[in-house]
Amino acid sequence: MTMMTMKNVFLLTLALPAAFAFAPVSIPSNNALLLKTTSLQMSSNPFDALKNMFSPPQVEEIKPEPLPDVIINPDFTLAGIFLAAGLLLDTIPYIQLTLGPIITLLGILFAVQATRVRFVFDETSFELKIGNDL
Repeated sequence: MTMMTMKNVFLLTLALPAAFAFAPVSIPSNNALLLKTTSLQMSSNPFDALKNMFSPPQVEEIKPEPLPDVIINPDFTLAGIFLAAGLLLDTIPYIQLTLGPIITLLGILFAVQATRVRFVFDETSFELKIGNDL
């Protein structure tokens, strides 16, 4: 075979599979595939394609499940620190009459408020709930 004939056979073998690329594909009837049709195929109006091209696509929003409310547990760490510091300051002369009682009272206030006040977070906001509002 000549060089020209080998070249033609080579080109023909390359082009042969591409010729079948546009052939219709047969789908078995028992297959669970669903064929989607576009609105252009469904509509008899040729301008529907332009309308669909310039309008935003219709997207269904999936609403997430609402989050449960989060209630923060009470923490007495700050109250304990202030009470310990206040009791320590109550043992030092001259400070036991001024700064010691103030720090001790703040420690007592923090301990009482830690038992009453709750921080509540819901999906969109933050609330302080007092007493039986929980």
